[in-house]
Amino acid sequence: MAAFRSSLVISTLKRQSLQVRKISTARPLLGAWHTDWKPSAVPRNQKEHEEAAKKYGLPPEDYHPLPEDIRHGDYPDMPNIGEYQKDSYHNWDDPYRKRNWGEPVPINMDIIHADRVDPARRYRFSQWKMWSAFLFVYFGTVLAFFYDSMYPDVWFIKMMKKQYPYQEFDKNKYYYKGRYPPPNPQRNVHYTFEPAE
Repeated sequence: MAAFRSSLVISTLKRQSLQVRKISTARPLLGAWHTDWKPSAVPRNQKEHEEAAKKYGLPPEDYHPLPEDIRHGDYPDMPNIGEYQKDSYHNWDDPYRKRNWGEPVPINMDIIHADRVDPARRYRFSQWKMWSAFLFVYFGTVLAFFYDSMYPDVWFIKMMKKQYPYQEFDKNKYYYKGRYPPPNPQRNVHYTFEPAE
Protein backbone atom coordinates (compact mmCIF):
# COMPACT_ATOMS: atom_id res chain seq x y z
CA MET A 1 0.00 0.00 0.00
CA ALA A 2 2.83 2.39 0.87
CA ALA A 3 4.54 1.69 -2.46
CA PHE A 4 1.31 2.41 -4.34
CA ARG A 5 0.83 5.66 -2.44
CA SER A 6 4.43 6.82 -3.11
CA SER A 7 4.13 5.98 -6.84
CA LEU A 8 0.84 7.91 -6.97
CA VAL A 9 2.47 10.94 -5.30
CA ILE A 10 5.44 10.80 -7.69
CA SER A 11 3.23 10.58 -10.78
CA THR A 12 1.12 13.51 -9.53
CA LEU A 13 4.22 15.61 -8.90
CA LYS A 14 5.59 14.78 -12.35
CA ARG A 15 2.32 15.77 -13.99
CA GLN A 16 2.24 19.07 -12.11
CA SER A 17 5.91 19.94 -12.68
CA LEU A 18 6.03 19.13 -16.39
CA GLN A 19 3.90 21.69 -18.15
CA VAL A 20 2.91 20.77 -21.65
CA ARG A 21 3.56 23.52 -24.20
CA LYS A 22 1.99 23.72 -27.62
CA ILE A 23 4.75 24.28 -30.16
CA SER A 24 3.74 26.10 -33.29
CA THR A 25 4.13 24.49 -36.71
CA ALA A 26 4.56 27.78 -38.56
CA ARG A 27 6.85 27.84 -41.59
CA PRO A 28 10.01 28.99 -39.72
CA LEU A 29 9.84 25.83 -37.60
CA LEU A 30 9.65 23.52 -40.59
CA GLY A 31 12.97 24.61 -42.12
CA ALA A 32 15.20 21.69 -42.99
CA TRP A 33 18.30 23.51 -44.21
CA HIS A 34 19.85 26.95 -43.76
CA THR A 35 18.57 28.09 -47.15
CA ASP A 36 15.02 27.53 -45.86
CA TRP A 37 15.67 30.15 -43.17
CA LYS A 38 17.10 32.71 -45.60
CA PRO A 39 15.03 35.93 -45.86
CA SER A 40 13.19 36.63 -49.10
CA ALA A 41 13.10 39.92 -51.00
CA VAL A 42 11.61 43.01 -49.41
CA PRO A 43 7.79 42.97 -49.81
CA ARG A 44 6.56 45.43 -52.44
CA ASN A 45 2.76 45.10 -52.18
CA GLN A 46 0.13 44.24 -49.57
CA LYS A 47 -0.01 40.54 -50.48
CA GLU A 48 3.76 40.08 -50.11
CA HIS A 49 3.58 42.05 -46.86
CA GLU A 50 0.96 39.67 -45.43
CA GLU A 51 2.89 36.59 -46.62
CA ALA A 52 6.09 37.85 -44.97
CA ALA A 53 4.20 38.57 -41.73
CA LYS A 54 2.77 35.04 -41.76
CA LYS A 55 6.22 33.60 -42.51
CA TYR A 56 7.64 35.17 -39.34
CA GLY A 57 4.57 34.47 -37.21
CA LEU A 58 3.61 38.13 -36.76
CA PRO A 59 0.30 39.91 -37.32
CA PRO A 60 0.41 42.05 -40.49
CA GLU A 61 -0.03 45.29 -38.54
CA ASP A 62 3.03 44.49 -36.36
CA TYR A 63 5.26 43.43 -39.24
CA HIS A 64 7.71 46.06 -40.51
CA PRO A 65 10.66 44.95 -42.66
CA LEU A 66 14.15 46.27 -42.07
CA PRO A 67 15.26 49.20 -44.26
CA GLU A 68 16.52 48.19 -47.69
CA ASP A 69 19.97 49.71 -47.16
CA ILE A 70 20.65 47.12 -44.43
CA ARG A 71 20.09 44.35 -47.02
CA HIS A 72 18.45 41.73 -44.84
CA GLY A 73 15.50 41.12 -47.12
CA ASP A 74 12.09 40.73 -45.55
CA TYR A 75 13.38 40.10 -42.03
CA PRO A 76 11.21 42.00 -39.53
CA ASP A 77 12.46 45.07 -37.70
CA MET A 78 12.15 43.80 -34.13
CA PRO A 79 12.58 46.11 -31.12
CA ASN A 80 15.80 45.80 -29.13
CA ILE A 81 14.46 44.20 -25.98
CA GLY A 82 17.19 42.89 -23.69
CA GLU A 83 16.86 39.79 -21.56
CA TYR A 84 16.65 41.80 -18.34
CA GLN A 85 13.48 43.48 -19.62
CA LYS A 86 11.67 40.17 -20.12
CA ASP A 87 9.66 38.39 -17.44
CA SER A 88 11.76 35.86 -15.52
CA TYR A 89 8.70 33.90 -14.38
CA HIS A 90 7.23 33.35 -17.82
CA ASN A 91 7.29 29.77 -19.11
CA TRP A 92 9.93 30.26 -21.84
CA ASP A 93 11.02 27.49 -24.18
CA ASP A 94 14.60 28.64 -23.55
CA PRO A 95 14.62 30.05 -20.01
CA TYR A 96 18.30 30.95 -20.15
CA ARG A 97 17.82 33.29 -23.13
CA LYS A 98 14.15 34.06 -22.30
CA ARG A 99 13.01 33.10 -25.80
CA ASN A 100 10.31 30.96 -27.31
CA TRP A 101 10.95 28.55 -30.16
CA GLY A 102 10.69 30.18 -33.58
CA GLU A 103 10.42 33.69 -32.16
CA PRO A 104 11.99 36.30 -34.45
CA VAL A 105 14.81 38.19 -32.74
CA PRO A 106 16.40 41.58 -33.39
CA ILE A 107 19.07 41.64 -36.07
CA ASN A 108 21.73 42.50 -33.46
CA MET A 109 20.68 39.85 -30.95
CA ASP A 110 24.31 38.76 -30.51
CA ILE A 111 25.10 41.97 -28.60
CA ILE A 112 22.03 42.25 -26.36
CA HIS A 113 22.36 38.98 -24.44
CA ALA A 114 22.19 39.06 -20.65
CA ASP A 115 25.99 38.95 -20.39
CA ARG A 116 26.44 41.86 -22.81
CA VAL A 117 24.64 45.16 -23.51
CA ASP A 118 21.08 45.85 -22.45
CA PRO A 119 19.63 48.89 -24.26
CA ALA A 120 17.20 49.78 -21.46
CA ARG A 121 19.56 49.28 -18.54
CA ARG A 122 19.76 52.26 -16.20
CA TYR A 123 23.13 52.53 -14.48
CA ARG A 124 23.55 53.83 -10.97
CA PHE A 125 26.06 56.45 -12.13
CA SER A 126 26.20 58.41 -15.36
CA GLN A 127 28.80 57.68 -18.04
CA TRP A 128 30.92 60.74 -17.26
CA LYS A 129 31.05 59.86 -13.55
CA MET A 130 32.16 56.30 -14.34
CA TRP A 131 34.82 57.54 -16.78
CA SER A 132 36.09 60.19 -14.37
CA ALA A 133 36.39 57.62 -11.55
CA PHE A 134 38.23 55.21 -13.85
CA LEU A 135 40.65 57.90 -15.11
CA PHE A 136 41.24 59.16 -11.56
CA VAL A 137 42.23 55.68 -10.36
CA TYR A 138 44.28 54.95 -13.50
CA PHE A 139 46.30 58.18 -13.53
CA GLY A 140 46.62 58.09 -9.74
CA THR A 141 48.24 54.66 -10.05
CA VAL A 142 50.54 55.87 -12.83
CA LEU A 143 51.62 58.92 -10.80
CA ALA A 144 52.22 56.75 -7.73
CA PHE A 145 54.38 54.43 -9.84
CA PHE A 146 56.49 57.32 -11.18
CA TYR A 147 56.80 58.87 -7.73
CA ASP A 148 57.90 55.50 -6.41
CA SER A 149 60.57 55.15 -9.10
CA MET A 150 61.86 58.72 -8.60
CA TYR A 151 62.16 58.49 -4.80
CA PRO A 152 62.92 54.88 -3.87
CA ASP A 153 64.26 55.88 -0.44
CA VAL A 154 60.74 56.76 0.67
CA TRP A 155 59.42 53.22 0.24
CA PHE A 156 62.40 50.89 0.69
CA ILE A 157 64.92 50.20 3.44
CA LYS A 158 68.19 52.01 2.87
CA MET A 159 70.96 49.59 1.92
CA MET A 160 74.56 49.88 0.82
CA LYS A 161 75.57 49.38 -2.77
CA LYS A 162 76.00 45.73 -3.72
CA GLN A 163 79.60 44.56 -3.31
CA TYR A 164 81.03 42.49 -6.16
CA PRO A 165 84.24 40.44 -5.87
CA TYR A 166 85.74 41.77 -9.13
CA GLN A 167 85.89 45.25 -10.61
CA GLU A 168 84.55 44.03 -13.96
CA PHE A 169 81.30 43.10 -12.29
CA ASP A 170 80.93 46.66 -11.04
CA LYS A 171 80.98 47.94 -14.64
CA ASN A 172 78.61 45.43 -16.17
CA LYS A 173 77.33 42.63 -13.97
CA TYR A 174 75.50 40.82 -16.78
CA TYR A 175 78.34 40.88 -19.33
CA TYR A 176 80.17 37.73 -18.30
CA LYS A 177 77.10 35.47 -18.19
CA GLY A 178 78.32 33.15 -15.50
CA ARG A 179 82.05 33.09 -16.39
CA TYR A 180 83.77 33.14 -13.05
CA PRO A 181 86.32 34.62 -12.52
CA PRO A 182 86.29 37.11 -15.40
CA PRO A 183 89.32 37.57 -17.65
CA ASN A 184 92.02 39.85 -16.20
CA PRO A 185 90.52 39.71 -12.73
CA GLN A 186 91.12 42.63 -10.38
CA ARG A 187 89.75 41.92 -6.98
CA ASN A 188 87.80 44.47 -5.03
CA VAL A 189 88.89 44.78 -1.41
CA HIS A 190 85.92 45.40 0.85
CA TYR A 191 87.74 44.82 4.16
CA THR A 192 91.13 45.19 5.82
CA PHE A 193 92.99 43.39 8.60
CA GLU A 194 94.77 46.56 9.69
CA PRO A 195 93.70 47.96 13.02
CA ALA A 196 91.62 51.12 12.98
CA GLU A 197 93.59 54.27 13.90
